[in-house]
Amino acid sequence: MGYQQAFGVNQLLFARLPEDALYAAAVGLNPTLIVDAVRRASNMSLVSTFDLHADVFRVLSVPVNRLLDRKTQSFVIESEVFEELMIVQGRSWLPLKKSGKVHSLTLLPSQGELLVMGRRPKEYEFEALLGYQVK
Repeated sequence: MGYQQAFGVNQLLFARLPEDALYAAAVGLNPTLIVDAVRRASNMSLVSTFDLHADVFRVLSVPVNRLLDRKTQSFVIESEVFEELMIVQGRSWLPLKKSGKVHSLTLLPSQGELLVMGRRPKEYEFEALLGYQVK
């Protein structure tokens, strides 16, 4: 993460960071969200991130733990690359509302897998950005 003092990361907290925390931060997950989530939970599983180039999206606010409770969840993601972002659960596709380059949605998820997917302009296929499991 490179900024241990700025984020207040001591050796104990650093040792508790999930293995994939650096990769998640590199592909767009705000490092502050990761560090704060690790401070709150003794044992957490980081949201799944997918093989994307850096700077295609930036997470402003999403759940950081991969395992979600079935309660209201908020997603706020900034991207100039993706024209459209969707929450996908089973056969249900819910679009995030777009305002400029910020996409956002608050929802009560169903049990099972939840994916945040993005579509680039002039493309038909969606790409997976973030993956969760709803309890």
